Amino acid sequence: MTKGRIFVLEADRPTALATIRALYTTGSHHSNCRIDITALVSEHASKEALAALQELSCKIVTITDPRSVSFEGCTKLYVVGSPERLDSLIPYIEAAKKASVQFVLLQSVLAADERGDYGRKYLNAEKKLMELFGKKECSSSEENSKARSPEDHKKLHHHAWWCILRVSFYDHYMFAFKDGIKKGVLELPIGDGKIGYVSANILDKSENYYSHIYTVTGNELFSGQLLASRLSNILKHEVKYVPSEMAHVEEKYLKKHIPNELLRENVMTLFDLIKKGKF
Repeated sequence: MTKGRIFVLEADRPTALATIRALYTTGSHHSNCRIDITALVSEHASKEALAALQELSCKIVTITDPRSVSFEGCTKLYVVGSPERLDSLIPYIEAAKKASVQFVLLQSVLAADERGDYGRKYLNAEKKLMELFGKKECSSSEENSKARSPEDHKKLHHHAWWCILRVSFYDHYMFAFKDGIKKGVLELPIGDGKIGYVSANILDKSENYYSHIYTVTGNELFSGQLLASRLSNILKHEVKYVPSEMAHVEEKYLKKHIPNELLRENVMTLFDLIKKGKF
């Protein structure tokens, strides 16, 4: 017996990988149920990330064109945006609606409704998610009478739900540090700043989180050291956290992987706020 099919977008990213691992190891599914996870990964996914996913025995699907992604058979969807594909967030959500996905968890950014930078695209995605998944669709009695199969009835009475998780340190910026991570070094200018996520719990017990927006705060947190430790476990090679100066990080990593100056400045501002404990 299966507990439903969970699809995870950008599953090769650190938080998504950690979420999948947590679902397999700490989820509330019973011994008579099995969890079924499909990992949708970038065509540029690292060999280490793919190996980690293969070890977890989840199905892996490579995304070559975000516009052609199908969520057929998906029960729950975890939407993790990619910095180079932010415009794909809404098509992903629309495709999920078309496939009658029952629950969508969108990972967004802190204060998405107050930001004028890249946060605007997340806000638009949030609005689209609430628009499409906030309506409870029950068809007329006439349409019900024409339903010939259980599948027809399911489509006529499709109740879809949403949840939004806003995080301060959005893990998609980890792609900028992939060269260092491959060498076993995670250089971040965040000092002892803390980072947290709760996505695995929301996906596992989604009925407790319907129609809510959550901002990640509290005691269940990641420090730079813990993040490096989790990466080590996921990638199966040691990664050490090295607190670094902002100028060094910008020159060595950010300029190469985030060529847009405005976006790069926003990322550096985010790192600075994390370091100061304001996020």
